[in-house]
Amino acid sequence: MLGKMTNGGDRSCKCPGYVTNRTVIAQLVALYADLLTHDGFGEIRVEVRILKRRQKEVIIHCGKQYRFVVDFVPGHVPHDLLELAAGIKQGDIRRGNP
Repeated sequence: MLGKMTNGGDRSCKCPGYVTNRTVIAQLVALYADLLTHDGFGEIRVEVRILKRRQKEVIIHCGKQYRFVVDFVPGHVPHDLLELAAGIKQGDIRRGNP
């Protein structure tokens, strides 16, 4: 699934033209790691908006906003997404296991 990364109006951003779900998850994991090593409070919020032409905008809020536009297929669950982050099995997440 390919998409487009937007920079929220920051013209100095050298963003790649297209991103995948893997790119979004990599950014989320990197921000999570930064928060764990930080000596204070931190917060991550993820927002997903529906766009036209089978696309969704994913915005990660963590001090700054990281915006991505990814392609999606309605009704299709990309099974590899949950397994991308640290090899966690889908069944473990759905059951609420740590």
